[in-house]
Amino acid sequence: MFSLNTNKRVCFRLVTLAAILTACLAGSPVALAQAPYPARTIRVISPFPPGGFSDLAARAVALGLQQEFGSNVVVENRPGAGGLLATELVFNSPADGYTLLLASNTGLAILPHLVTGLKYDLVKDFTPVSLVSMAPNVLVIRPGLEAPSVKELIAMAKAKPGVLNFASSGIGTPQHMIGEMFKSSAGVSLQHIPYKGTVAGLQDVMAGRVDLMFSDLPSAAGLVKSGKLKTLAVATATRSPFLPDVPTISESGLPGFAASTWVGIIVRAQTPNEIVQRLSRAIATSLQRPEVRNGLVGIGAEPGGSTSERFAALIAEDGERWGKIIRDAGIKLEQ
Repeated sequence: MFSLNTNKRVCFRLVTLAAILTACLAGSPVALAQAPYPARTIRVISPFPPGGFSDLAARAVALGLQQEFGSNVVVENRPGAGGLLATELVFNSPADGYTLLLASNTGLAILPHLVTGLKYDLVKDFTPVSLVSMAPNVLVIRPGLEAPSVKELIAMAKAKPGVLNFASSGIGTPQHMIGEMFKSSAGVSLQHIPYKGTVAGLQDVMAGRVDLMFSDLPSAAGLVKSGKLKTLAVATATRSPFLPDVPTISESGLPGFAASTWVGIIVRAQTPNEIVQRLSRAIATSLQRPEVRNGLVGIGAEPGGSTSERFAALIAEDGERWGKIIRDAGIKLEQ
């Protein structure tokens, strides 16, 4: 029979053991998984340098999520290798919803057709969360180029095959792809001159060193509004509210011509579905906040917000379109 002191010692040990087990479980993956999301800082990884349309979209997401969740959300710019560096960073991060990638149609719909030997599979290793923003692309020309309309530009290009050139922010970017799409649709030959970024290309168009460029509108908006760049058309199905007097390429002689630049949020595959859905809803809601929405509309972009499924469908549709253009044009990316 146990003595009273023995019973006390046993009870004390049991209580101590229970406390130790509770402390251990509190730090276990199971307990952490049950913590309310978000419980710490969320990172939005941007594959782009500060200042451009995509970076502004990343900061709009960060602001919106911070307001929705009431927790800290930061943007980390990791440019380089056409977005591959940022994508690999997220690929190597835990699938817990705390590391988000702001991806564009460059990384999701174009590069998979240009780059072989990737360490990841964009379909199997990532989950789409939401479209963030779409931006029209505008056809701008250098000062002094005697082409007051798209039809006259096409006529000039046909009269001088291979003489006119167009700038882009790099091989495999939407600007490059839209230029190739224009060449194919119009039946013209244009020389492609890739730059390291949109701003550098626009500067050379303004300086008269390059004939034309298909720039995303947010990057060119200030130059267009100030009259420093001449805009012939927008490459969307309908006119842009930002430039209501500028015709579309479709209504300027190439019916059906439409292509946009877009960005959205993706996360590592295996991220819990409830976190993916919560992020998707929060992004859609945040993009309707006046301070977030007005920031995007003010630079000529269109706020997005979509379900994971709808964003996945957009990625697949764009991938099919650009994949065909890449194959038909024989475009190759030097590695």
